[in-house]
Amino acid sequence: CLKNFIKMIQKGTLLKVIDNFSVYLVKCIGIFEGYKKRYASLSQLILVSVQKIRSKTKTGSKVKKGEIFKAVVVRLKKRKQRLSGFCLSFDFSAVALLTSQEKPLATIVKGMVAKELRSTKFLRIASLANGLL
Repeated sequence: CLKNFIKMIQKGTLLKVIDNFSVYLVKCIGIFEGYKKRYASLSQLILVSVQKIRSKTKTGSKVKKGEIFKAVVVRLKKRKQRLSGFCLSFDFSAVALLTSQEKPLATIVKGMVAKELRSTKFLRIASLANGLL
C-alpha cells in the first residue's frame, strides 16, 4: 500500500449513492474544506449533482436530475493504509447524501462503510450503516 496516494475523488468523478434515497448515481462538482482543493478522501464533504435516479421511484420522486446536494465520501476504491498496517479498499467509490444542514437524507445506509466516519461529525451515517470496516 502507498500511504501518500489515498486521495481519489475529484471534480467530474461519478459516484454511487449507497443510502435508500431515490438517487442512484451522482457526479462530484465541488470539494469543500479548503481553497482550490483538488481531491477528496474518506469522510470528506463534497458537492454532487444528481445524474441518475432509481428506476422504481422515477415517477413519484421528489428529486430531479441535475439537483445539487452535499454528500460525504463513505467508500473509496483506492487503497488506503491505516496506521495499524491494515490496507482498506472497496469495489467502488460511494457517497451518502446530506441536507444543507449536513444531516443524512436517508434512513438506511446499505452495506459497510469505512471506520474513519466514526471519528468525524458524520457519526450518524456510521450508525445507520450495516457495519464498519
